[in-house]
Amino acid sequence: MALVLVSPGSLNTLAFVAAQIAGWVFLAPLALLGAILIGMFISHRLFTHGGFTPFEEEMLRMRKEAQASHEHLLKLREEVSLMRVEMARLRRDTKGSSPRDEHAREEAMAGGLTAMGESSEGIEELGR
Repeated sequence: MALVLVSPGSLNTLAFVAAQIAGWVFLAPLALLGAILIGMFISHRLFTHGGFTPFEEEMLRMRKEAQASHEHLLKLREEVSLMRVEMARLRRDTKGSSPRDEHAREEAMAGGLTAMGESSEGIEELGR
């Protein structure tokens, strides 16, 4: 109070200094909080790996398995179509034969199927 009575101009100086101190007191915690949050964001980005998540890895594995199954299915379709052609040829050959020859032809067809991979070993081979 004595300062105000002695020097009235110093009142403006004191108000200015008080406003500056209050501003710094308010601004410093906000700056510190912002620095912490930005630091957390940057450290999180640096420490996280750039690879795929486990879910994405599993989806890629499933896609690979689906493609392999599709390729296997195409191979099986091709083999089945070849077997159908062979069966049609064998049936055409047996139409003009006698009943005695027909039995021999059926055995030949069964032998032909076995030779083409219809035995248990051939089925296991197809499954691979």
